[in-house]
Amino acid sequence: MELRHQRYFIAIAEELHFGRAAARLKISQPALSKQIKELETEVGAQLLWRSKREVRLTPAGLSFLTHAREVIDQIQRSITEAHSVGRGDLGSLEIGYISSASARIVPQVVRAFKARFPRVDVRLRLLMPPHHVGEIRNNQVDFVIAPLPVDAPDLAIEKIEEEPAMLAIPEGHPLAARTRISMKSLDGVPMVFWPRHVAPDAYDHILKYLQNAGARLNTVLETYPLNSMICAVAAGVGVTFVPDSARDNPQKGVVFRSLRPPRPTVEWGIVYKQKDLGGAEVAFLGVVRDAFKVQGRRPADRPRRRS
Repeated sequence: MELRHQRYFIAIAEELHFGRAAARLKISQPALSKQIKELETEVGAQLLWRSKREVRLTPAGLSFLTHAREVIDQIQRSITEAHSVGRGDLGSLEIGYISSASARIVPQVVRAFKARFPRVDVRLRLLMPPHHVGEIRNNQVDFVIAPLPVDAPDLAIEKIEEEPAMLAIPEGHPLAARTRISMKSLDGVPMVFWPRHVAPDAYDHILKYLQNAGARLNTVLETYPLNSMICAVAAGVGVTFVPDSARDNPQKGVVFRSLRPPRPTVEWGIVYKQKDLGGAEVAFLGVVRDAFKVQGRRPADRPRRRS
């Protein structure tokens, strides 16, 4: 049974007149009569009583009308929903992120997206480097928000933000009395650091600034993620480098201090598969770009690696 047969029947049932129904459907009256006869043959029951003066529904016609309307309504709902999904108004997103992005970047973009697309189901997943990029390749997440650089030539990477690195210091530590701290003053200071294999580029980036300042790295504890590092600082184990956004989640027993230039920075990017983006994914990218004023960047552009 074709969908048009049900539309034709509904029009006749509502008009109870072949001429008016044909005009409403923009087809000829003989063509409409032929379609209804084909429908009755397929159903195996008379759906309409016809005479020169009137058209009435049979009991079988009344029953068929109820179900035909349900079918048409369901088709229309399916079309509306598919249109909403394609437009980004409906659907679901799985957003992966590194813990250090949770203080400022993730809340900012998710709030902005939910304000514009409240019917999209957004799920957040905390990921651990260095395996976070593999979650995209395995289709476990749609996006990953992570520090740059990311060595993934098969994926699209867009830089969205850059913030200065700060120093997290235990309260009562001699460095806590200063308002700004030079890299040179960190020479030999007990430090909490992440294991290099977790984020080798970021590790080497910090180490380069220390070496250029003539400061020796004195790592007394390696731990991860960021909240574990800050907890170690609060316990007085040592100092550590954090992104500026870490100040948004203050920790008792920890103070944050700015670093004097030249100082390291933390670059953030959004990583995703460029092909086959659905409506919700395209909408999310647009919100991210708006939130961080990313302009003139093609999806495949990647920040250059630091030398």
